[in-house]
Amino acid sequence: MIFSPNIKKDSSVFGFFDKTATQGGSKELYAMLHSPLNDKIAIEERARTFRYLTDNNIEIPLDKDYLDFIEFYLNENVKPLKDHFIDAYVDGISYRVKSNSNYYVISRGVEYVKVHLISFLEALDDLPDTDLPLFFVNFKNELIAIKENRQTAAIFQKKQKISFRNVNRFDSLLRGSFLPAMRNILRNTYMLDAFQSVAKTAKMHAMCFPVFEDAQKPFLEIKQLFHPLLKNPVRNNIGITEGDNVLFLTGSNMSGKSTFLKATGVCVYLAHAGFPVPAGHMRLSVYNGLYTTINLPDDIFKGFSHYYSEVRRLKDITLQLKEKKRVLVIFDELFRGTNVKDAFDATRLVISGFSNVKSSIFLISTHILEVGEKIRDQKGIVFNCFESSIKNDKPVYPYLLSNGISTERLGLTILRNEGVLALIEDISKGDT
Repeated sequence: MIFSPNIKKDSSVFGFFDKTATQGGSKELYAMLHSPLNDKIAIEERARTFRYLTDNNIEIPLDKDYLDFIEFYLNENVKPLKDHFIDAYVDGISYRVKSNSNYYVISRGVEYVKVHLISFLEALDDLPDTDLPLFFVNFKNELIAIKENRQTAAIFQKKQKISFRNVNRFDSLLRGSFLPAMRNILRNTYMLDAFQSVAKTAKMHAMCFPVFEDAQKPFLEIKQLFHPLLKNPVRNNIGITEGDNVLFLTGSNMSGKSTFLKATGVCVYLAHAGFPVPAGHMRLSVYNGLYTTINLPDDIFKGFSHYYSEVRRLKDITLQLKEKKRVLVIFDELFRGTNVKDAFDATRLVISGFSNVKSSIFLISTHILEVGEKIRDQKGIVFNCFESSIKNDKPVYPYLLSNGISTERLGLTILRNEGVLALIEDISKGDT
């Protein structure tokens, strides 16, 4: 649920980016995050919009109440007013004599739309023309098309008052034949809100824009990678070159393996959504999918154990690999749901097999250090670890990625430090 809008903002990647001013903007941001791409041109075009806003320090003001009213007006469930001077006169006089909520919404809505169209066209006209992203080009052209249309040109005349006659005339157009165009302009306004929210976040956290490169074999290079939801994250580097395709990750409990894998997965996902990423620099190839077994649960309702869930997930991923799809696979503590002997044999066999699948990249963490010794000389595998140490009988975690295979085993130390063994001993003495 890392992208869910229904949980606290500080506990999801969606919340991390959501600095939108409107509810519509928040929905568009959510839609963008749930629309990762695998087309390099489409990814770069979306990213270009974010970068344009950050590089030029652009933020067009948005008024939530104003836009809410416009949306309410466009969705008003009454027929558009008739474009005739007699009807306009009757409608206007009737409203003055006896207040009518529908006419109030319509007249105020027409006024707000007029202001919105004029102010946004002026704002887009003021944007730097250098390398203007396609989003702004299309948005501007839509506004110009309405301004240059003979029927709607009068809406853009600043000095023209919203008289009874104009209320009817404009409403018959805005909620009539031009309603699809108006709804698209409103949606583009919300999309701008989403784009500005992401650009603001990128600048606030010094995020970078990834570079996608064409390559025959997949690769991944991230420098100064950090998890966006941590307050004081330790930054790390990861590099999987075209000659390698498996990262074998070891380290003791709480040393940082899972957080590192999650940060890497988030980075790759955001990159394919066209978003800035939590890193100082990133280069990668385009992937057709991202698969993980991080926090994979068992299913008591279907009778699936954790191990069986792992195997089913592994099978699904393998079927994708069989279709020659280029994917990034992340396994956190592979086969931890079974006994040590089976886990050792299964991990060794799976990693050995994956090292020969050069069309994809695999990041695999494990507690079973002995596997590393068996595959140490196998080609295509990068060995990284998170070191830890004991100082004053307490574990110390620098959270820095190192080369090699970890040799620390701190499980018993943690057990002793928490006083569990002493408690058990006291209980056993009491029972004798």
